Amino acid sequence: MELTLRHNIRNIYYMFFFQSFMIIIAVFVPLLQRYGLTMSQVLQTQALFALVVAVFEVPSGYLQKVFSTMLFRPMVFWTSLAIIVFSLLGLYAFWVYQKYWELNGIPVAWFGYLWAVHCVLRGLIGQWAHEIEEVLGWQRVFRLSAALPIIALVGMGLFSGWMGIAFTVGLIICRGLSTVVFYDALNKRVDGDFRATVNSLVSLGTRGLFIVTGPVLGYGVDALGVNSTLLILAVFLAPLLTFVLFFLSRHIRDESEQQVMAKAKAEKSLNA
Repeated sequence: MELTLRHNIRNIYYMFFFQSFMIIIAVFVPLLQRYGLTMSQVLQTQALFALVVAVFEVPSGYLQKVFSTMLFRPMVFWTSLAIIVFSLLGLYAFWVYQKYWELNGIPVAWFGYLWAVHCVLRGLIGQWAHEIEEVLGWQRVFRLSAALPIIALVGMGLFSGWMGIAFTVGLIICRGLSTVVFYDALNKRVDGDFRATVNSLVSLGTRGLFIVTGPVLGYGVDALGVNSTLLILAVFLAPLLTFVLFFLSRHIRDESEQQVMAKAKAEKSLNA
């Protein structure tokens, strides 16, 4: 690898670090609420932000080729859909966390520590994601990815105080694990010429869904309360996660069978 490319890898790590190093994030929701915004209005502002980003997300000239890549390659399509769904789940959790902490009597001064623990744990899980997949197998990783967030949302909805907050660990583990496993699977199956654009399109899908559903989540928190909204979210997401991972699993098996058949055919040709 050329020296310039090695430097680019280092620079990208620096860029991601400083993008994530936004200390104000830990108290962003209480800050906006101090200005009189409801949760519905907070999420409306974030939906507007997502819309602005989405407008410039994907170069329009590549869209036709990228859509063809995704639609005619089922593994790419279902992996992309899995990333979109789990990323959307992560966005929902992020915007509910701070309101949940506040209503459970956690002082705002502690929010930074809680968010730091969240980031460190998610980073560690992401670092070990491939090792976890090798030990458990992709089937168990899929089951964990589907079960952990639902258990977490139900636990947060049913319990209060530190007991409810402890259930957020399930969301953190799911986020760290699913992000690495699914993005790695996607990038391995997309040619380098289209990889960046496909990833941008996946991000666009997440933002597009959040633009529509984010304000609804905020309205639910204001109208029904955080706990009830979390339970409704669990009921909504359980079949969605199951649906996406079921079809992704089926195509993984189909791909594995095709690879085995192709290998056997190649060996037969060599022996002939």
